[in-house]
Formats: sequence, structure tokens, C-alpha cells
Amino acid sequence: MVYNKHMDNNTPANQLDQATPTPGPIAPTPNQNPKPKYTKIILVCLITAICLIIGVVVVLANVDMKPTTDANPVADTNSTSDIPSDPENPDPDPTDSVSNETPSTDAPASIDYVALGKTIIPARDDNGRIPDHVRGKADSNVIVVEYADFQCPGCASMMPRMSTVYAEYKDRVAFVFRNYPINGHQKAMPAAIAAESAGLQGYFWEMTEALYANRETWINTPDSGLNSVFLTIFKQVAPSGNTEKFTKDLTSTNIKKKIEFDRTLGSAAKLSGTPSIYVNGVLVDDFTTFDSFINTLKKTIEAELKK
Repeated sequence: MVYNKHMDNNTPANQLDQATPTPGPIAPTPNQNPKPKYTKIILVCLITAICLIIGVVVVLANVDMKPTTDANPVADTNSTSDIPSDPENPDPDPTDSVSNETPSTDAPASIDYVALGKTIIPARDDNGRIPDHVRGKADSNVIVVEYADFQCPGCASMMPRMSTVYAEYKDRVAFVFRNYPINGHQKAMPAAIAAESAGLQGYFWEMTEALYANRETWINTPDSGLNSVFLTIFKQVAPSGNTEKFTKDLTSTNIKKKIEFDRTLGSAAKLSGTPSIYVNGVLVDDFTTFDSFINTLKKTIEAELKK
């Protein structure tokens, strides 16, 4: 007799199984040395791992590790991130680069915005019936166009310098300001709207200069209080202005249309930073220092006046 296969050491002796045992497989003798079971599997894994490593090396060897460059033909050297420090104004910040900006998606493809960018644009349906803001000699054969962002510190530094150039050439040159609020500047659009709202009452240039002069105040104001700050500035530059109309115009769809139209013109010109200043459609590309830029701008104006 043998013990039942389910029996353990605690099974009573009287519960012996009377059945005849079934022959089972012969167990290996103690001196047998069986071959490892997983040798082939390990070998396959090693070969697979080696193949994977070789594949990764080949892929990395063919990857272009050079930094990508902007397809924009206009060099980024005109970005205000390259303008040196000005002791009287805050340093420009790198977010003023606009190389990734694109024209408005609703801009009609049939319109030649590049050609328009070289002229003074009157009131049209696509600019909200708000014409270009011009100071100086409106019918001059020399047109200076500045694309600027109100939150841009470099634009704030440039504004008083452009006012000096305007004072020197106002009897011979037309000076145009166009909005180019950068997507990364959350308060640039509200400020542009405030300037355009003042412009509807004939105070665009006064409001523009005041917004730049008070830039540190409104960029540090919560969004909920911006319109109140803008209204205060408007009262200062337009003591006889209509404050109710100004406040109402802050929600004007025509003003937003005008700003988007300006942005489309700037995008068509392929500008890569703010401020970007053009003379008769040609970019003034010298931002070594503010003084060198102004000198180059004046030389360019003089050359165009002689034509």
C-alpha cells in the first residue's frame, strides 16, 4: 500500500488508500545534470536588445542636431530683444520677437497687403472705417511707418525718440503709427483699443505718448481695473474729451477691426520684432543702439527726400 496523493503527515493511519498506485514518470536520479531550460530564450533576448541598440544609434546619427532657423527672410536682429539697455527706460524683453506671428485668418487673400503697407491707408470697410493715424506732411513722398506694441518696453523707449524725429521733419515727412499687439503681451490689445478710442475724438497721438509714458502703471494694473486707468489717462490728455464716448468705444468692434487690419499689414511686411520702422516700405535695420538707429533713420529719410 501507498499513501493517498492528497495525504499529508497528519493523515490518520487507518485512512490508507487501498487502490493500486498508478505508474508515474521516473524522476531523475540525483547525479543527473539537466540542461538549463531558458538558454534559448535568453539568447533571443540578447540578440533583440543588440538589434534595438544598433537601430537607435543609426537613427540618432541621422538626426539633424542643428537649431532650426526661422524661414522669415527678415533677420531677427530687428527684434527689441537685441536693443541694448537704456538707462532711462526698462530693458526690452525677448517676448517682443514676433517671428511666429501670422496674418489674420480672415484677411482677404485678394488684397495686396504688402503694397498697402507702403501707402497711407484711408478709411475702408476692412479697417473698421478708421484710417491710418498720420502726423506731419500727409501728402509727402516719404512715408515713415512704425509698427508697435504698447506693452513692448523697446517701443516705449523708441516713442520719445520718434517724436524728436517727427519734430525735425514734420513739414516734409508723413509719420504713420500702426498697431501690432504681440500675442504674448496680454495688455497690449487693451492699450491699443484705448489709443484708438481716444483717436476717434482726435487724441490718438496724445494718448499714445501718454500710454507709453505711463506704461509701468497700467501693465501692473489688474485686468479688471485697466479701463479705469485708461479713462484717467484720457482725461489728462483730452480735458475736453467725451469720457462717456471714450468708455463706450472701448468695446467697439470697428476698433478691433482696425487693430487686426494693422496686424495683417505688419505680418505681410514680415516684420520680426517690435518696434519695426519702415521708410517707403523699406525696413530700417540698425538696432546697435537707439542713437545709431535714429541716425540711420534720419539718413534714410534724407536720401528719400532727395529722390
